[in-house]
Amino acid sequence: MLCKEASLTVTTGRLKYPPWGAAGGMKGTPNYAVVYKKEQEPKEYRKVAAVKMLKDDMMSLRTGGGGGWGDPLERDPDRVLWDVVNDYATLEDALKIYGVVIDEKTLKLDRRKTDKYRRDRRKYK
Repeated sequence: MLCKEASLTVTTGRLKYPPWGAAGGMKGTPNYAVVYKKEQEPKEYRKVAAVKMLKDDMMSLRTGGGGGWGDPLERDPDRVLWDVVNDYATLEDALKIYGVVIDEKTLKLDRRKTDKYRRDRRKYK
């Protein structure tokens, strides 16, 4: 028998305090659920009871990630490039988190710009 209606309850932990980083690493991400309903923007929930779910609604549970280890600006730029090329990180992540400048078209690392960008970021940290 196909269910036409259901109720969703979400209770996740580490809401206010996601996993912490160590040795200068960034904090991790919290747990949450995303509900997708027809013709509506997706909605995130961390704690909620009895959300009405219809036949074509979907839910995705996002489990939190641990905190990072070490200052992201100290990460080897070649490893950051590898992460970008292999879709583990975006070009935006490379720049904003790790301070690594990668050419958008060629996906080549620009060491000179990376060094300058990182120096500038450290000045204002």
